[in-house]
Amino acid sequence: MSQTVAASNDYPVIYEIEYPQRQSRWLTFFRGFLIIPVLLVVSSMHLINMLYLAASTCAWVSLMSNRRYPSLIFPWMVWWNRLLTQMSAYFQLLTDDFPLDERDSPLIYEIEYTFPHRRWTVFFRFILIIPHIIIVAILGLLKLVVTWIAWFAILIIGKYPRPLWDFSVAVERWNARVSAYAWLFTDRYPPFSFT
Repeated sequence: MSQTVAASNDYPVIYEIEYPQRQSRWLTFFRGFLIIPVLLVVSSMHLINMLYLAASTCAWVSLMSNRRYPSLIFPWMVWWNRLLTQMSAYFQLLTDDFPLDERDSPLIYEIEYTFPHRRWTVFFRFILIIPHIIIVAILGLLKLVVTWIAWFAILIIGKYPRPLWDFSVAVERWNARVSAYAWLFTDRYPPFSFT
């Protein structure tokens, strides 16, 4: 795993996850039901979601005025994105670790605090991100098919087939970079790359 972490360190968003050698057939079979409490908790956090949108607006204003992401809200925003990323990895069978327990999580999700941002890229961010959104949407549909195949594979052989797992992680990495760019965490344009 250290080789892939080192390879992705040239971009300020790191998304890596340790490949599970064995996965629970029971946890996999009931995953759709096990994720419901987590979804209920997160969806009931309307206050946090409103704070997230308010913080994003403050970040946009700050980036347009002084070209810096507010350092006081940056760690909280990254924490919230990490939680959502862990939920996604759990739901997509990339890990059996429950997403609300970060102690020994096999998922590494970090965003480097970088500045200054260019005002024109902040202002036109959602136009600049359109090519990535199209690609991520297409890859997301493919990953949905891969996840269904992996669900059956885990039930039969007890683990996510490695080539399918590598593809799913690569798509999630791409998505994490695009999300970080879209939410203004970084000014570096995401690479058109799985690595």
